[in-house]
Amino acid sequence: MKTIKLKRLELKNFKGIKYLKIDFSEQTDIFGENGTGKTTIQDAFRWLLFDKDSTNRKDFEIKTLDKDNQVIHNLEHCVIGTLLINAKQKTFEKIYKENWTKKRGSAESVFSGHETLYSIDDVPFKKSEYQEAITDLLEEELFKMITDPLYFSDKVKWENRRPILIEMAGDVSVSDIIASDRSLSPLAELLEDKDITDARKSIAARRKKLNDEIKSIPYRIDELNNSFLKVDATESNILSDIDKLKTEIVEVDKQIIGLSDYNRENGLQELLRTKMNEVAQLERDAKNLRIAEIDVIKDQIRDLNSNISTSKATLTSYERVNEGQRKDIDKLQQRILALRDSFAKESGKAFVFDASLAECPTCKRAFDSNVVESKKAELLANFNKNKAHELSEIQIAGKEFAKDLEAAKEMLVKDELEVSVLGKKIQPMELDVFDKKELLLKKEQAEIVYPETRAILLVDIAELQQKINNYVETDTAELHDKKVSLNDSLDKAKGMLHNLESNKTTASRVKELSEQEKELSQQIADLEKQDFLCENFIKAKVGMLEEKINSLFKFVNFKLFETQINGGIIETCVALVDGVPFSDANNAAKYNAGLDIINTLSTYYNVSAPIFIDNRESINEIINVGTDPQIINLIVSKDKELRIENKLNKKVA
Repeated sequence: MKTIKLKRLELKNFKGIKYLKIDFSEQTDIFGENGTGKTTIQDAFRWLLFDKDSTNRKDFEIKTLDKDNQVIHNLEHCVIGTLLINAKQKTFEKIYKENWTKKRGSAESVFSGHETLYSIDDVPFKKSEYQEAITDLLEEELFKMITDPLYFSDKVKWENRRPILIEMAGDVSVSDIIASDRSLSPLAELLEDKDITDARKSIAARRKKLNDEIKSIPYRIDELNNSFLKVDATESNILSDIDKLKTEIVEVDKQIIGLSDYNRENGLQELLRTKMNEVAQLERDAKNLRIAEIDVIKDQIRDLNSNISTSKATLTSYERVNEGQRKDIDKLQQRILALRDSFAKESGKAFVFDASLAECPTCKRAFDSNVVESKKAELLANFNKNKAHELSEIQIAGKEFAKDLEAAKEMLVKDELEVSVLGKKIQPMELDVFDKKELLLKKEQAEIVYPETRAILLVDIAELQQKINNYVETDTAELHDKKVSLNDSLDKAKGMLHNLESNKTTASRVKELSEQEKELSQQIADLEKQDFLCENFIKAKVGMLEEKINSLFKFVNFKLFETQINGGIIETCVALVDGVPFSDANNAAKYNAGLDIINTLSTYYNVSAPIFIDNRESINEIINVGTDPQIINLIVSKDKELRIENKLNKKVA
C-alpha cells in the first residue's frame, strides 16, 4: 500500500498568516477560535498540491490584506510541505508572487501580473512537470475522496459515485441476474448485444415511434369513412342493369338498321354508327377523366387534413413545454432579485466597535489606546474578511443562477422558434385545403370539357343523319331517341359501378388501417411488457449490487435506486447512516460514515493519505480506520491563537 503522510507544513504570507510552521504526527489536533486559521492550514495543503482551497475553489484570496482590506504588495506567498511517501521524504514548494517592471523612461515600477514558482526537493520545476509529479503521487479526485470524510457523499455527483462503488464491489452479470428471477429470461436475447440502459432507450424510442403512428390512424379512418360515395343499388343489380341495357341498345340498333337497309349500299348507316360510337367513347373518356381528377383532389385533401391534425398535436405539446420554461425563468429571476437584495444588505453593513471591549471587564479600567486600536484593527479585519466572503458567496450564487437563466431563456427562444415554425407550417396547409376544396367544388360544378374531335364528329353525324333522314321514314327518330336514353342510362349504371369499386377500395383501406391499429397496439403492449421486465431486471440487479457494495462497509449503506409514484424506478446513489440519508445525518454520523468510506476506498486503491476532520469538537468518538491513516483534527476552542498538539509532542507551539 502506498502511504502518504504530512510531516511538516510551512506557511509564509498565506491568507493572512504571516508565518506558521507545523510538525505533524500520526494524530495532530489543531485548536483555535473561529478565524484563527485552522481551515487555512487545510487550504494551504490543498493549494500546494492542486491550486484549490479546501472547498474546491480555484479562485480564492491568497494574498495578505491590510486593515482596510487592501492587498499588501511585494510579498511572496509561499507554502512548503514535506511528505513521507512510504517513509521516504519529499518536499514540495509553491511560491505565488507579484511581478513589477519599469517601463523605459519611467522611474517607478508598474505591476504587470503574477507568477507561480514550483520546486520539489529544492529543484525548480515547470508547472506541467510539477503537476505531473503530483498526479504520479496521487490523482486529485482520489486524493479528495480519501482525505475529506465529507467529500465522497457530499461533493461527488451521485452519477460518478455509482460506478466507483460498482467497480469496487464488482458488477453482476446478466446471466446471474436472470438466474435469480426466471421471469426475466425473455430479456436474455435482448441484452446479448446491449446493456440495460441502451435496451430501455431503444424500447422507449420504438414505443414513441409506434405511438406517433397509431395516433394518426383514427383521423385517417375518419377521413376515409367520410369519402364513401353514394350508391343506391347492389353490385349484382347494377351488373344486371348494364347487361339488360346493352341488349336493348343492340335491339334498337337492329330496328334502325332494318329501317334503313335500302341505303346500306351507300354505307351511310354504318358510317353513322361508327361516328356515333366514337362520340360516345369520347364522352365516356371525358367523364372518366373528370372523375379521376376529382378523386385525386379528394385524396390530397385527406392527406393534408391528416398532416394538419398531427402538426397541431405537436404544436400543443411544444406550447405546454414553453409554459413550463417560462415558469422556470420567473423563478430564476426571483432568485436573482433576492440575491441582489442580500448583496445590497451585506454591502451596507458597517463595522461597529463594541465600546465595552476598550476597558477591563473586571475593574472597568480603560485599556491603553494602542491595545484598543490593535483590537479594533483585528475586529475590523475579521469583519471585512467575513463580509468579503459573504459577498463573494452571493456573487457566485448569482452567477450560477444567471447562467441557468440564460440557458433557460435560450432554450425557450429555441422552442418558441419551433412553435413559430410549426405554426407557419400549419397555416399554409390549411390554406391549401381551402384552395383544394374550392377547386373540387369548381371541378364538380364545371361542365365536362370534350375534345374538339367530338364537335367535328357531331357535325358529321348531323350531316349523315340528314342524308339518312331523306330516305328513312320519320319513325326512326323515335328509335334514335330511345337509343340515346338507353345510352344515358348505361352511362349512369357504369358510373354507379365505378363508385361501387371506389367504395370497395376505400373499405379495404379502412380495414387495413384497423388491422394496422390492432397490430400497433399489440406491439406497444409487447414493448410495455419488455420495459416492465427491464424495470424488474434493474431492481434485481440493484438489489444484488447493493448487497455486494454494502458488504464492503461497516457503518454506512448505499441506496442505488428509488421507486417513483407510478411504480417505475430511477437510478441514484445515496449514502445512508442507520437508514438516514447522509445529508440529514448529524455531524458526528457524517464524519464516521465518511471515515468508513475512506477506509474502503483506501483499501481498494491501496493508498492512504492524511485525513482532515473539521469541527472535531462536535464528535465524541470516531470509528477505527483499518488502513491506519494520519488524522488531522481541526477543533474549535477558546484559544486566541492556534495551538497544536500531537502524540509525539503534546504541546507544540
